Amino acid sequence: IDAAPTARARLASLETSPYGRCVYSADNDVVDHQAAVFETASGRTATLTISGHSSSGYRETVIDGVKGSLRARFSARAAGPQEIMVSEHGRGETMIAVPYEDDTSYGHGGGDMRLVADFIAAHRGRDSLGGATLRSALASQFAALAAEAARASGDRVNLADFTRDAYGAATGEAIQ
Repeated sequence: IDAAPTARARLASLETSPYGRCVYSADNDVVDHQAAVFETASGRTATLTISGHSSSGYRETVIDGVKGSLRARFSARAAGPQEIMVSEHGRGETMIAVPYEDDTSYGHGGGDMRLVADFIAAHRGRDSLGGATLRSALASQFAALAAEAARASGDRVNLADFTRDAYGAATGEAIQ
């Protein structure tokens, strides 16, 4: 892959590949907004809401639990929010400022490349994922794929069954 394609090469790619087609006129069925509900074997639930049409200009993650909440906001612009707010129920809030990284040339503020690097390191047996194994690092990816399968089919998807089948299809191995 050419790391720095010329303007002429980019234009040719847009003219001859699917990437130059208008997303609204094409047969693209990629989700632009979604709400997914996950229920664990122990009966706990989690929700994931994704919206591609927001004027905020930043990504926000909110996690609410019985002991507190976490809200993280990260902008692709230096002037935007770069913060994590931790709220312990009944104990107040702690704001954690996160330094802005101007690494957007690799997508998602550099996060995409870090995920790929961590994935490769885990595959090679290195502990770049804070002790996570490659299999556990893939858990979030299987959850996202299962949510997409549920959206596309309109049916509920059992995550354990989906993960077992997807992992087996990808590796030829049984997953426990």
